[in-house]
Amino acid sequence: IKMKGKASSNKGSKDTASSKPESKAKAKSKGGDGTDTEGGVGTDGEASPAKPAGKAIDPEKVLDAVEAKMRKEMEEERKREMKNKKREKKIIEKTQACIGKENEHNAQVRENFRQSVTLKEQAEAERRIVLKQKQAEVQAAEERKIAERARLQKVREANIHKRELARMAALTA
Repeated sequence: IKMKGKASSNKGSKDTASSKPESKAKAKSKGGDGTDTEGGVGTDGEASPAKPAGKAIDPEKVLDAVEAKMRKEMEEERKREMKNKKREKKIIEKTQACIGKENEHNAQVRENFRQSVTLKEQAEAERRIVLKQKQAEVQAAEERKIAERARLQKVREANIHKRELARMAALTA
């Protein structure tokens, strides 16, 4: 088989003892510490080369990495909770401020309405008082007119009686 590139030098001679099978991709660990996964199976399904004894995975490091990851997630969750509490607190404060402003506005509207009703009632009461005064003045004027007519009638009758007496005195004299 004819091969080109880097692979041609290593793969072409299978009898060399120094050549080891290479995996195509390294598995990524979830801990983020750069260590390879245990088990010896890579992502492509081939067995990974045996690790030297000095580079064996330390279970303490794995536990520390998992604990660190959990601590980080818990810290992020706590921060999210704090932000959520602050956000809800601000929402409540804004809602209360809005309700307070609305209540103040409604109180002002009610007060304006009360004042307008009070002014209308006062104006109506003043109109009634003025009307009663006018009626009283008209009645007093009517009574004065009647009294004046009665007085004038008495004066006429007295004058007529006086003239009759004067005429009778003139006739008898």
